[in-house]
Amino acid sequence: MLLSALWLSLAIAPAHPGPPRDRTAPAAVRLGGGGPLGPIPGEHHDCIPPAERAKVEARIAANRAALGLEVGSFIPFAVPSVGEGGIAGGDPFDALLYRFWPQSGTWFTDLLPPGYVDVDPAHGAFHDYACHPFTYDGHAGIDTPVHSFEEKNIGVPVYAALDGIVIDRHDGEPDEVITGVGDANYVIIDHGLGRETWYFHLKTNSVTVNVGEVVTAGEQIGLTASSGYSFGPHLHFESRQLGEAYEPFAGPCRAGDSGFVAQPPESLVNTITNIGVTDVDLATVPGLPIPQPHATHLSFASERMYVWLETNNLAVDTDWRIIVKRPNGTVAEDTNDFPFFNTEIYRYAWFWWVFDIPDMQTIAGDWSVEVRFNGISLVTLPVTVKAVFDPNFNRPPAAFTASFEPAAPTADDPITVRMTGPPVLDDLDGDVVRFQYQWKVNGSVVRSVISAGRSDMLPRSIASAGQTISCTVTPSDGKVNGTPVTISVETPLPCTADLSGDGKVDAADLAILLGSWGLCE
Repeated sequence: MLLSALWLSLAIAPAHPGPPRDRTAPAAVRLGGGGPLGPIPGEHHDCIPPAERAKVEARIAANRAALGLEVGSFIPFAVPSVGEGGIAGGDPFDALLYRFWPQSGTWFTDLLPPGYVDVDPAHGAFHDYACHPFTYDGHAGIDTPVHSFEEKNIGVPVYAALDGIVIDRHDGEPDEVITGVGDANYVIIDHGLGRETWYFHLKTNSVTVNVGEVVTAGEQIGLTASSGYSFGPHLHFESRQLGEAYEPFAGPCRAGDSGFVAQPPESLVNTITNIGVTDVDLATVPGLPIPQPHATHLSFASERMYVWLETNNLAVDTDWRIIVKRPNGTVAEDTNDFPFFNTEIYRYAWFWWVFDIPDMQTIAGDWSVEVRFNGISLVTLPVTVKAVFDPNFNRPPAAFTASFEPAAPTADDPITVRMTGPPVLDDLDGDVVRFQYQWKVNGSVVRSVISAGRSDMLPRSIASAGQTISCTVTPSDGKVNGTPVTISVETPLPCTADLSGDGKVDAADLAILLGSWGLCE
């Protein structure tokens, strides 16, 4: 599980950066707390403890017996038959390749950096598929967290990665666990050819499928949360092949072919993924994943300004610098460079600062807070100051664009709509943006959902060939809507000359035609 017990420890007593290197921070600013929220080196951890895993495996065995479904006996629906360009001309295991990540959101933006399968079998040693330390000792799945429980409360869907049959499910457990205890809410699916996928830590009462039910790729099966052995809201996605943990990501420390049609890229780029400003004393507020306070604006009555942020891939020995400017562009505070004192890369971390700037209590207007790490400007946050606090002050979410993945889908494709907008300042008031996704096929609504994730899915085969699929997405900050966007695409009609079923008309089709010449009456 990527989100470690540090979440708990920081919530109780935020870590401090340590002594300065012969430098003294200005009296007007102070790094108040924060620190890494990632793997603890040397810790042995699995999101599914042995006792819970044993119970789950016993349930699966009983359900398999009741269903008459042996391991490896089920043939995936997506495997084309001989004569359709499937098994005869390719590998049946191609049906087990993942075509999308089974969770709403975009990696390294609203989905935080993933923690992977530990591919080092030695106890006490661990590394991921790319030989990085972004895993836990003994971790059998891939973890993708969301920012906080606020996103969890809005809803972040989880989808079936492939066609399959549900062989176990569990629901009803608490879903805001930050102590790493208890059983999880989960779904487990058999996809055939020995492949199972496990989806853990789901939201209470969000599981939408039952044992024995047939599901299709892209179908929603639950919502992201923090049930079970968890320290914050995330999806633990575990692939198992013939009973053994399988890492679908391929790289220098996991040889062989990727388990994805197009493997999601890794990123080591240092970015800020979330930032907020408040006049609430953050020393009195529990840390993440508890939602952090944010203000639409400050007023002359605000005694101090607190700024908090979340960051990905903080490089070793990073220096921070924050520049605060008045509405006329002059500098009110420049901290210069100060160190975080981090001796290893922080995959995911959060920090907060407190500012005492007298001019903010006398000068109204649009101030700005620029954050630089290692001399690189990562974000400039606009901060509105008013003479008197205005409870009705609010700005709508930023504009977004939408796109389909794949761009030209067929009726057999699970379809993702992905929202693209400002990676950090998607709402200038710091509100969590949520999206209403409304899917239509030939004008009829087939799915409507509100999600905190920047993507949503339509299961495969909802539409037929030659039909129009559209999706209207409306962003909202929970108070007012932003600008809706609608995109549409028409699924292509089948090509009668494509005898091999490979989507092309070529020599393979001619060979089938000539091979059948004269065989029919």
